[in-house]
Amino acid sequence: MQIKHHLLLFSLKHVPVNTAGWGTANQSTTYKNSYAQYALDGKNYSCTHTYTQSDPWWTLDLMTMYGVNRVTITNRRDCCEKILASWLVKPYVTENNITHISSIPAGATYSYSCRGMEGRYVTVNIPGALKILTLCEVGVYVFFFL
Repeated sequence: MQIKHHLLLFSLKHVPVNTAGWGTANQSTTYKNSYAQYALDGKNYSCTHTYTQSDPWWTLDLMTMYGVNRVTITNRRDCCEKILASWLVKPYVTENNITHISSIPAGATYSYSCRGMEGRYVTVNIPGALKILTLCEVGVYVFFFL
């Protein structure tokens, strides 16, 4: 009797995947037709926009817990890029995981490293009175083995 042994070799790649589109977005208010989901549509020219208010926010529910590697936020490049001047990003399970970013230039994308922080929600808000929050794209990157 002859026994044959086969050795299968394969490698797994540790690949960052944008999971933002898998979730549901909401925002504190919606100005005209600038819906929260526009930050997840892959288009830098369709943007979210709140009314002028105190402490406007945008939040993404990823629907399950992930070890988040990084969050990216793209500012608009047209009329209102200075609106996103001082804001907070919170990928969190609890309120303790917060970072403050002072500004993003027009049309630029800011990348915030989360280093595998466990979370289900990502929230962006601008604290203070008479503020507007507008986002053109948000990415939430999680590593998967492919």
